[in-house]
Amino acid sequence: MSVIGPGRGFSIEDFLVKLGPSRRDLFELIRGNVLGLGSDVVEDVRMHRVVYGRGAWLRSFAELRPTSLCLEVCYRVRRDSSNVDSATPGSLSVSWRTVSVSSVAEASAVLSLIREAYLSV
Repeated sequence: MSVIGPGRGFSIEDFLVKLGPSRRDLFELIRGNVLGLGSDVVEDVRMHRVVYGRGAWLRSFAELRPTSLCLEVCYRVRRDSSNVDSATPGSLSVSWRTVSVSSVAEASAVLSLIREAYLSV
């Protein structure tokens, strides 16, 4: 795992200070699982979110964004567009989905989606 954030002036500690205790616990639960996905996971701490990518080129697969009441977890979704009319039949399209997480049960449920996103990049 490598961290890009400090080079931009933001550290994970700076980011955690902005979170209340309940959101911090959820964040750390998700963060620990994301960082455990593989040695090629890169964490990019930004002002209002933390982006997770794979490899040196930060092919992003997930983002964690705090809101006033919960965490928003954004994850990458790849789907085969062969069933949809497109200019390039059989091509893959990428989109992002966002889930609001406010409990440990919701956080646990989203971890498998993040894992799928990690494996797809």
